[in-house]
Amino acid sequence: MYVLSQTSLDKLKGVHPNLVNFLKELILISPWDFKVTAGVRTAEEQNKLYQQGRTVKGIKVTKVDGYKQKSNHQIKFDGLGYAADIGVLVKEKVKTVVIENGKKVEKIVEKLGYKLTYVSSIEERTFILEGMSCATCAKNIEDTISSLDGTEKAIVNFATEKMVVKFDKEKLSVAEIERKVEEAGYKARLEIDDLVDDQAEKKQQEINGIWKRFIYSAIFTVPTLYIAMAEMVGLPMLESLSPMGNPKLFSTVQFILVLPVLYFGRKFFSVGIRAIFRRKPNMDSLVALGAGAAFLYSVYSTVLVYLGDEHAAMNLYYESAAVILTLITLGKYFEGVSKSQMLLVSWSDWYQKLLI
Repeated sequence: MYVLSQTSLDKLKGVHPNLVNFLKELILISPWDFKVTAGVRTAEEQNKLYQQGRTVKGIKVTKVDGYKQKSNHQIKFDGLGYAADIGVLVKEKVKTVVIENGKKVEKIVEKLGYKLTYVSSIEERTFILEGMSCATCAKNIEDTISSLDGTEKAIVNFATEKMVVKFDKEKLSVAEIERKVEEAGYKARLEIDDLVDDQAEKKQQEINGIWKRFIYSAIFTVPTLYIAMAEMVGLPMLESLSPMGNPKLFSTVQFILVLPVLYFGRKFFSVGIRAIFRRKPNMDSLVALGAGAAFLYSVYSTVLVYLGDEHAAMNLYYESAAVILTLITLGKYFEGVSKSQMLLVSWSDWYQKLLI
């Protein structure tokens, strides 16, 4: 049975008592002896470690510079440090050359030495996510954060639009997690940074914005669909707007009507196309490809009409692009309403716990 030496106890001065007691109990049941090599560090000492492998020769040992980002070794708001380095006494087999009977002989011998180990509490934080359109988006974010050095666990809940990350603060920071999510095409921020009422208001504003985009899109989609389908289903139509009576006007009016719908649904294209280039397509990518293909082929057919091929007016799909974008926007609205109800329950539970 081993105990902490006085030197180790001296190095633990200023470290949180819970961690000190943990180390005292740990060494009693540990099969190996160990010593504390570092406890509380100043910003200067932390920065000196940070420079190792950067401005000073050596291997990088930390991503925390001590100033912009603080290590768990540094004093926190309560005046205590939350980390300690220990060196475990282990036996290592090493090759050495000895002289026996005047000859050099290579032997494998056991060597005692301390192997540095880091002891720190792993932190778990919850982030609020924005920009997800489907379960694939949630999987993309989860894979991105899980692949980071220092992440122990990352779980994304698409329904509540939240992500729980368990990570080592010495290797990974909150700012870096938020930056990586943004690089993946989404947004993330700590849940603690948002008050319940503020977040609920933001969500409601987002839902209201989706509803407005649906209404504006529908205003232009309905006449586009009517002009395109009227003769096929036997509805009355002006001769000047029929594909046979005036193919140029027929195609031009639809082209003009669909442009506002594309504008109101531009987010599908901006998000979806970026996801394709990142090789991580999502639902927005499918919508962008479907609506984009219908629109571009219709533009091609319109050009043919103006070049003299009047039959090309029968190959227009402007209404398809408009209907796709409008109905998907409506679906986004219903999805947002459903999610807001789930989040309201979640925030209510959080607020009740806060009051207890």
